[in-house]
Amino acid sequence: MNTSINWGDVATWVTGFITLGLLIVALIQIHNERETRNKREKELEIRREREQAEHISSWIVREGHFYNRNDDVSTVRMWVAILNQSAQPVYQVIVNLVSLPRGHHDIVQEGTESRSKGYLNIVPPGQGYTTLPYFGGGMFRHFGVEIGFKDATGKSWVRKANGELLEINVPPIEYYHIDLPVSWAVPEKEISEDTFPDPQ
Repeated sequence: MNTSINWGDVATWVTGFITLGLLIVALIQIHNERETRNKREKELEIRREREQAEHISSWIVREGHFYNRNDDVSTVRMWVAILNQSAQPVYQVIVNLVSLPRGHHDIVQEGTESRSKGYLNIVPPGQGYTTLPYFGGGMFRHFGVEIGFKDATGKSWVRKANGELLEINVPPIEYYHIDLPVSWAVPEKEISEDTFPDPQ
C-alpha cells in the first residue's frame, strides 16, 4: 500500500504563493479604498452640515449715540453688522458684545452671561444691523461680537469673536442661559442717524 503524498512540483507552489499574495494585496487595496471613500463621504457630510453656518458672521461697525426724549438722556450703543451670505435665513440669533483683552481670545467663555445682548428672531440672506448696549472700555480693552444662531436645518452654532465656528448641542437661548420670554427683533436694513429715540 502506497501512503506517500504527492505535494506537487516547485513551480506549482511558487505560482500558488504568488496568487495568494496578489489576492491579499487586492483585499488590502479594496479595504483601503473603502476607508478612503468613507472618510471622504464623512468629510463631505460635515462640510454640508457646516455650509450655511460658515456663511454667517458679525462685526462691530461703530458707536452710536441714542437720545431718549422721554427721559432726556443720551445713551451709547454699538452698531453691529450681521452678514448672512447663505441662501436661507438663520433663526434665534443671539448677538453678544464681548470684551477682548489685548487681542487674545475673547474672555466670555461657554455659557457665560454678557450684559450686551441683542435678540433677532430671524436674519434673512444679506447684511443687516442691530445695536447693543455699550458699557465703556479701558486702556487695554477692545470689543468683538459673538453670535449664536440656529441654521435652516435646526442645528445650533456659535461664531466666536475670534472667528471660530462651533457647533453646540443646545439652542442658543439655552447656551447663553437666557430666561424666557425674549423680546425678539429683526435686523435694521441700514444704520440710522445717531440721534433718535432709544429702541430699548
